[in-house]
Amino acid sequence: LHYPLRRQRQMCIRDSLEQNQDFRRGGRFANVRSGVDYFINPQNTISLSGSLFNRIFSSWDLTQTNTYTPYPLLNDSYSRQNEGENDFSLLEVALNYRLNGNSNGGRELFADVFYSQFSGDFANLMNQWWDEEWFEFTQLRMIEQSVTSTTSNALTLQTDLVQPVGNGGRLEVGLKGVVRSSDNNYEFQVFDNDDNSWTYNPLRSNHFIYDQHTFSAYSIYSIKLGKFSYQAGLRAEYAFTQGSQLAIDSIVDRDFFNLFPTAHVRYDINNAHSM
Repeated sequence: LHYPLRRQRQMCIRDSLEQNQDFRRGGRFANVRSGVDYFINPQNTISLSGSLFNRIFSSWDLTQTNTYTPYPLLNDSYSRQNEGENDFSLLEVALNYRLNGNSNGGRELFADVFYSQFSGDFANLMNQWWDEEWFEFTQLRMIEQSVTSTTSNALTLQTDLVQPVGNGGRLEVGLKGVVRSSDNNYEFQVFDNDDNSWTYNPLRSNHFIYDQHTFSAYSIYSIKLGKFSYQAGLRAEYAFTQGSQLAIDSIVDRDFFNLFPTAHVRYDINNAHSM
């Protein structure tokens, strides 16, 4: 995409600002998905699926700015050019097992493994220069660049069992574990015109690493007696998190354990109404 723009506005009675802009955008995308099911027998099935997504995006713009005032020393004219490059990808994989309960007394078993990985690089270069004839008392060129590198991984393990109990009862139990990690590194640099080299700016840079581990178990029992339906459950969860701010050498650890009880009662007035 290529768009030239021109803007002009009156700042006050005698001052004015004029801008001319030209910018371009471009990118490409790719997405691949695939999966396969394997039927061990009519009751047992294993499934494997995955997807890969990739995106590359680029941008470029050039802006010319002129400021006019009644005072020649306050007049300003400069150009700013920005260039950006973004490249990131997402990988997802899932492995699933199913036990169909139609032919074994209603028992059902589910086991799942999910994995995802995200990675990306985002870069931006800003180049600004002044017209020497307009502005003689400042640095004639300012160049800055920022680069962000990010990665994240997530692994989920989960299993659920559904077991009929007695006459109309139903017991559900399950386990779940989630492990997540992310690494985000943002670097900001300024070009030194005197030394002709890049200078790292720690005040505008940041590097953060985050890890999370969560483990939970649950149990639910439900039964229907006449027009009444009862359900009671309990979920226990333990989590540990760690955040590392490398820019200031700070690490924060947190861990907690929680219990979440639930209870439900329903009364069926008729086939169309319940409370």
